[in-house]
Amino acid sequence: MADTDIGEYDRGPWVRGIAALSWFLSTDQETVLTCAQWTSATAHDAYLRDSGTAAALAGPPRYRLYRSLAQADETRPPGCLVTAAFDVDGPACQRHFVDTLTAALPTEGSHPGALSAHLLLSADGTRVLNYTEWTSAEAHQEAAESGLHDKVHEIFSHTPGVRLTHGR
Repeated sequence: MADTDIGEYDRGPWVRGIAALSWFLSTDQETVLTCAQWTSATAHDAYLRDSGTAAALAGPPRYRLYRSLAQADETRPPGCLVTAAFDVDGPACQRHFVDTLTAALPTEGSHPGALSAHLLLSADGTRVLNYTEWTSAEAHQEAAESGLHDKVHEIFSHTPGVRLTHGR
């Protein structure tokens, strides 16, 4: 599926208003995550209108970056992307949840394979998307097995108004 999408973009003109387009294949090769970054909501709306895509079929809600954690001098390319999606009870809950998560993450002394963490809020106030970049799937697994994720998982599980909907 991703090969078909990529081939269409390689052959055709670049879609006006799109800033970046990325595809990520899950480690089990069962799921493809497509991430399209647009220059503006207006550009995305124009694309949907001009392509004939019904608004109801346009996909997940729009997200905006709220917090990012990364070392300024980090240059290693990511070899693994880990995502977690949450339903939340409104915009105040979104911000509280992300602020609590970022406060719990180490600013120094994190796992050597951890590259960055990015937390995005849906524009409609109902979701949070967390994606973290790792040097490899093995580095992420090693961090999980060592207990480095335990505090974050407690926050995932026990914050009122927050429900984990998906993680990969």
